Amino acid sequence: MDSDTNNTTTLSEIEGLLRRFQFKEVLSDDTSSKTIWLLGIIAATTSTANIVDEPIVVGHNAAIVVLERMAFSPLAIAKAGCSLPTLLDTVLLATGERNDVYAWATGDASVAALKPDLRIALTYPATQKHIDKHRRQLRKWVSETPELYARITKPFIDSQPASRVQWVHNILSKQVESEHIVFEDPDPDNGFIIVPDLKWDATNTDNMYLVAI
Repeated sequence: MDSDTNNTTTLSEIEGLLRRFQFKEVLSDDTSSKTIWLLGIIAATTSTANIVDEPIVVGHNAAIVVLERMAFSPLAIAKAGCSLPTLLDTVLLATGERNDVYAWATGDASVAALKPDLRIALTYPATQKHIDKHRRQLRKWVSETPELYARITKPFIDSQPASRVQWVHNILSKQVESEHIVFEDPDPDNGFIIVPDLKWDATNTDNMYLVAI
């Protein structure tokens, strides 16, 4: 099966799950990154997604959907053969105001150069740890030393069930994302793999986000 077929199958699976998503609550939102985290369930069937109010069962039907507006990319616009003046000509304004030399407006630019404009991430089935991770909470900044890592962080990592880091083993064994590997050092002792992080849309290099494993 080639990569195009794999991609089509994956998109079809994701679309099918999203069509069955039943919203329950907003876990968190971030206006600076234009991101919102939604908690809900994946209903048994598409026909019941908006009719039957099924209860959340953590680890079974619980799901987290993350919606994020993708970054504006002049490079993508140029690659699409669309100039900025042409882009502005296509904008349909909805609301706006003006005060002295300042003006603002909201609108929609329905041009291919700005599509896709939304990134969607799905965690399913979601565990309580997944939910707690994305729920709005007070945060603290910790400067970790080698001593703190050895005494606190490493024992915590070792205490986690293998299922929580299965995604890491999937990447290292190249069961998934092998076609997205940016760099690989095959050294048996100190080797590592660099792949795009799920936080990156893999399109706009201005907000590139990679993970080394």
